[in-house]
Amino acid sequence: VMHSEYYSMDAYTAERLNLAKKEGRALYSYIEDLPDGFEEREYRFKINAPDFRSYGAEVLKAFEERAKERGYYVVPNSYEGIRLSFDREDIKGWLLLRVSLHDPQMPLNIEGDRPGDCDRMLALVKDMVKDFDQLEARF
Repeated sequence: VMHSEYYSMDAYTAERLNLAKKEGRALYSYIEDLPDGFEEREYRFKINAPDFRSYGAEVLKAFEERAKERGYYVVPNSYEGIRLSFDREDIKGWLLLRVSLHDPQMPLNIEGDRPGDCDRMLALVKDMVKDFDQLEARF
């Protein structure tokens, strides 16, 4: 699966299960040749605003706008939050910034394809959220 070709997990899994059944193959045979990411990280940024959900939504809206202004690929229909995918010379991988459903925080998941890609994506995120004073984006 290319970074720019994200499927909902349910639809993707259903498709794979259907193919496995038709072909008499084990489901894992469809994913065993997929490349592993080089490294992955997760950060949790604390939101200090009284209404953390609306503040988080404001951060996500600005994050998406800033990503588009900078020419980053925003994966469409990412219902969890804002997912960016990178397939460039300087960065390869993806990241997802979202608002926690229950806690006043914004989880950030990053997966880089090469050494240093996670650090480069983290620097981009840091730059795009630096002016949100109620978000503790500590690195």
